[in-house]
Amino acid sequence: MGKIYVGQTKVYFEATVSQDVTAGTCLIKYIKPSGQREAGQPTIITAATGGHQVHGSGWATTILDEAGTWTFWAM
Repeated sequence: MGKIYVGQTKVYFEATVSQDVTAGTCLIKYIKPSGQREAGQPTIITAATGGHQVHGSGWATTILDEAGTWTFWAM
């Protein structure tokens, strides 16, 4: 993955999930460089096994407030 900058816009996070999420909700959890753990609810694009979920730039610009290495995963 390329570099993402603090406050950058038009950033999308995509995760492939292993379960059908048609009737459910998902979370994208993350750990900031400071160690703070948080989560956001993604917009589900394809709700099926192996489907994708994506957060748009509005969400990204509100959380990308620290420089360093971030960790993301879907639940």
